[in-house]
Amino acid sequence: MADTLTIDLPQHLHQRLTERARHAGLAPEELASRLLAESVQQQEFPRITFEDAAGGGRKARVAGSLQVWGIILNARGFDMDAARTAEYLAISQEDVEVALAYYAAYPEEIDRRLEDLDRPVEEFLREHPQVEVFEATGKRDASAA
Repeated sequence: MADTLTIDLPQHLHQRLTERARHAGLAPEELASRLLAESVQQQEFPRITFEDAAGGGRKARVAGSLQVWGIILNARGFDMDAARTAEYLAISQEDVEVALAYYAAYPEEIDRRLEDLDRPVEEFLREHPQVEVFEATGKRDASAA
């Protein structure tokens, strides 16, 4: 359920928001909502950054490290133990702790990403027709060397 918030934007900011939304293929209201949510999340977790995901949407990343969902996926294999996960991933324990804290605050966001990993490939390809599939044979063409 969404609540409505009305805000007054300076004209130049409204124009830039509209331009960015058009570039992203979103309505200005959608982009404003996403940017506001990310801003609040970054206030709570200053080491979390956001970037565009290949299949659409946005993904959270621990600054200078891995994507949060990837850290959580591995942490689950270590019973959410930050030290063991950090050692396995060869990243700092602090990075893992940031990811764990972010996950505790926003589990639905990360769980959605993790659920995508469990979906059949065919379903993913139907939803993302822009993705091209290449078959890796493991054989190397001798003439290419």
